[in-house]
Amino acid sequence: GKPIASEGLAGTPHLLYFWFTGCPPCVRTSPLLAELDRVYSPKGFRIVGLNADRVLELPYSDAHRAAYAKKHGWAFALAHMTAEAQEAYGSVSVFPTLFFVDRKGTIVKQLVNFQEKAVLEEATQTALRQPAAVIPRSFIPAGRRGIHLHRCGDCGFLGARHAGVPRNDTRSYFSFCHRKV
Repeated sequence: GKPIASEGLAGTPHLLYFWFTGCPPCVRTSPLLAELDRVYSPKGFRIVGLNADRVLELPYSDAHRAAYAKKHGWAFALAHMTAEAQEAYGSVSVFPTLFFVDRKGTIVKQLVNFQEKAVLEEATQTALRQPAAVIPRSFIPAGRRGIHLHRCGDCGFLGARHAGVPRNDTRSYFSFCHRKV
């Protein structure tokens, strides 16, 4: 499929799920994630599974991973974890690792290993609770309505600046930086 970029998740509450094929706690977590996706995706919550097989040099193919996803009823996005993604999220080395991220791009909960359904649901609800940023129309100069996108100076993640506001006016920026915890 298409590569998954962090820009596509900006403004969307989501879960980044780091896992590998054959990981026993990942196998236990799998049906819970399928259920979370069924219940919360209609509410705007997304799950992205980042598989670590290649980075860990495990002998599983894309066909193995596709069969695993089908067996567990996964309908959410799947991608290969890269060394860069692993490093960006604190050198993930325990699996599964789950990062729940709110609409602002803030990690609101990090979990490792198998977690019970109630814990996963609470973290999901926390990510969903964060309201979307709303700017009063009066803040945006008349005739200059709209949003311009920019890259976060910290990590390159995508953010937004309202049109008509000078680039050096920090009030105009909404960071979706995953490092702002």
